[in-house]
Amino acid sequence: MDKHNVPEKNETIVSNNSRIAVLREEVIYMSREQAFLDYMKKLNHYGQATALLHWDSRTGLPKKGQGERAEVLGTLSGEMHKMITSEEVTNLLEAVENDDQVTAITKKSAEQLRRDHDAYKKIPADEFKAYVMLRSESEAFWEEAKETNNFEGFKPYLEKIVAFKKKMIGYLGYEGHPYNRLLDDFEPGMTVEKLDPLFEELKQVNPSHSARE
Repeated sequence: MDKHNVPEKNETIVSNNSRIAVLREEVIYMSREQAFLDYMKKLNHYGQATALLHWDSRTGLPKKGQGERAEVLGTLSGEMHKMITSEEVTNLLEAVENDDQVTAITKKSAEQLRRDHDAYKKIPADEFKAYVMLRSESEAFWEEAKETNNFEGFKPYLEKIVAFKKKMIGYLGYEGHPYNRLLDDFEPGMTVEKLDPLFEELKQVNPSHSARE
């Protein structure tokens, strides 16, 4: 046995072990990100299903089927609530948020899911489902009410929706004006304090609108 070959063999073993360690890290990284993306894909499928059912409710569903369709939408939305607030999502988010190797696109998806996760956890699941059903029923009745100019018939639905929204604001919390909570759902960071000066400027551009008020 050539003693001079021993160090060379040891260096080869160390090099191979280093490659194996790197490969293991890459597999772990890929599995974390892929697990997150797979979960997001499943959530997206639920979202597409509810969107399609909602569209069908507004366009082609017979009036007598609206009640049952509202229940279906409530059930699917309830399942989405469970998925978004689950312990699995908590773990997936923590893994992705603390991994610097995750792609920028995945990080952005995690950022949005984190917003939903933190918000949904503050809303009781049964109330969330009830709100989705109420909204579906309200929109169905509105389609009929606006054709007959029947605001009084729609008024009870509107009152319930406003009451639900106020309750949601209480669950989620807010800074400044309560409406800031609702604005943030559609335009993160937007507030009444930012919008009021803008509307005042628009009034100056169109004085006739201010006069009608």
